[in-house]
Amino acid sequence: MEPNSPKKIQFAVPLFQSQIDPEAAEQIRKRRPTPASLVIMNEHVPPAYHLSLCFVPPQSQSASPKQRKQSVFTPPALKG
Repeated sequence: MEPNSPKKIQFAVPLFQSQIDPEAAEQIRKRRPTPASLVIMNEHVPPAYHLSLCFVPPQSQSASPKQRKQSVFTPPALKG
C-alpha cells in the first residue's frame, strides 16, 4: 500500500442465518410486490379513486401559520 493512499476498511460480515425455514422465506418472497408490479397496479387504479387520494381539504391550504398546529421535536428520554 502506498503511504498517501487511503486505507481500505474491511468489515467482517457474518453469514446470514435465517430464523425461519426456507419454504416460509420463499412464500414471503413470492408475496412481496416488486417495484414493477407496483407500477402496474397503480396504472390500473380508477382515476376517481386516484383523485380522492390526492385531495387536500381547502381549509388546510388557506389556514394562516398561527392557525396551523406547530409540531415540536421532543427528543427521546434517556433510560438510566
